[in-house]
Amino acid sequence: MADNRIPIAQKLIELSDSQEMKESTFAESPEADQLILSDPFAFLLAVIFDQMIVAERAWTVPFLLRSRLGHFDVAQLARMDPADLERIIRIEPALHRFPAKMAKWAIMAAQRVERQYGGDAGRIWNDTPRASDLQNR
Repeated sequence: MADNRIPIAQKLIELSDSQEMKESTFAESPEADQLILSDPFAFLLAVIFDQMIVAERAWTVPFLLRSRLGHFDVAQLARMDPADLERIIRIEPALHRFPAKMAKWAIMAAQRVERQYGGDAGRIWNDTPRASDLQNR
């Protein structure tokens, strides 16, 4: 089987440069969109939160979480107590319907990014990994 990752990657790059993509939105606000497009950890958290809730809400969570925390620092999130983050997620309007699970997963993601990627979530996918590799990471 031929390795078709490079043509796929080229198509994705072309799409990301297109006017259509520049006008696309993922989140509920332009500010939330900007955060997930500019901060790899925000993107990662949006992917994690995008379960059992409306997608636009999930992609807004990193922006709202940053507002509630007063920061969006991976190292600080990695050190948080899950119960504290759960309380923040539960503040009305709640950021997710499963706050305990999402708090645990967000902290685990931050810890893994700190430990394995030096705090830079962008390093998770900067070596053109296969989808199965990304899932394992």
